[in-house]
Amino acid sequence: MDEQGSGTQPVLRSFIEAVGDRVTPTTVSKPTLTELCHALEDLVVTEDLAGTVIAGFQHARFWASERDRYEAMTADPRRRAVVFTADEDEVATSVSHLVVGADHPLAREWFVLALNEAFSAVLFGRELTRSGEALDGQRLFLAAWSFDPLVVDDLLAVLSSALGAEVPGARSLLAAARGAHPPRHAAPGVSQRFTHAVVERLEDAMQQVQALETELRELREISDISELRELRELRDQQAAPAGDEGVVEDLAHMEADEDAPAPPSAAGHSPGLAAEPAGVPDDPPAVVTPSTPGEEEVEEPAPHQGSGRRALVVDEDPAMRGFLEALLRRAGWQVAAATSVGEAADVLQSTRCDVLLLDLVLVRGRDGAGLDELERTQPGIRQRTAFMVDDRPIDGRVDDRPVLTKPVAWTDLEAVLGMLTTAL
Repeated sequence: MDEQGSGTQPVLRSFIEAVGDRVTPTTVSKPTLTELCHALEDLVVTEDLAGTVIAGFQHARFWASERDRYEAMTADPRRRAVVFTADEDEVATSVSHLVVGADHPLAREWFVLALNEAFSAVLFGRELTRSGEALDGQRLFLAAWSFDPLVVDDLLAVLSSALGAEVPGARSLLAAARGAHPPRHAAPGVSQRFTHAVVERLEDAMQQVQALETELRELREISDISELRELRELRDQQAAPAGDEGVVEDLAHMEADEDAPAPPSAAGHSPGLAAEPAGVPDDPPAVVTPSTPGEEEVEEPAPHQGSGRRALVVDEDPAMRGFLEALLRRAGWQVAAATSVGEAADVLQSTRCDVLLLDLVLVRGRDGAGLDELERTQPGIRQRTAFMVDDRPIDGRVDDRPVLTKPVAWTDLEAVLGMLTTAL
């Protein structure tokens, strides 16, 4: 039985079973999935292609944010769009809109399928987070995409079977779209242009995040300066009481610091711009440890102001373990590491773990039985586990636990951490 309790197998699972190792499912965040969909939709328009785009947006409220894009796409009479959602949309459009019902597996699945004169492609994802469990940016999907015409044909067959007689007109629309533009191999350069468009979109999104972070820092600086000016005015209005000379001196130093020109920034970065990747906190200031008489003072790194939660990273690759440890520590996490599930079990005997990041290759190899034993002896660890994979194909059936692709991107890791710790 699937998550909805309808007894119907998720469409994504049927799709993965049908295509086998011709696709590689991976876990992506909702913003990444959106950029992938937009890149595919825009490719149809920029290439000036006639054809059909078939899409599913889970619920009408999500479709509402895409409605204008699809109206613009189908303004050309050579193009048609068919959209599936779980519920009705109150706004009438030129797009064919079919309702699948809240209990249908497609109510948790998001997909875009393009059939046209130059290529056929599919992007399909099933949500791993439950409704209301995460903010939009933290929603996670197990997704796969392909320009392989055989994969596209398989999805059309799976969709037709899943929709069956429950959604009147669905099968005929799918058959008509396939008849007009049967799945075909992409024209030269199409998949490369799609990849470049995705990269550009993700880079733009990252720049927007960095711009917002810069704006927030500037606002904080303005707030600090305003507070300083208020202190100045207060000092000017009343003389400092006896014994407060130190406070006046501190204010004078603060004024001097404010009026002094900013020192040149390191590595050519402009003042106020972060040199670190978006989402990763800057290094904290050093803390001076008081020394005993006659000894020099020693500088130690200050602890991060993080959540204090602990992650256990299990991976045979020392470079990957080190990379993840550094990434997590920079985000304020405490980190333990192990090279096998057996070592992880030993660590968990004496150390609390909020999140387990586990190399899926270990589980599918010698450590499969060890994971079963670990879950038996550590109640709740199953719900706090995320798998990691290289570029090897997987069948997508990972017990509904999130899967991260190596090298792990911070944005995806952050989203997974948020999902796994929501209930903690």
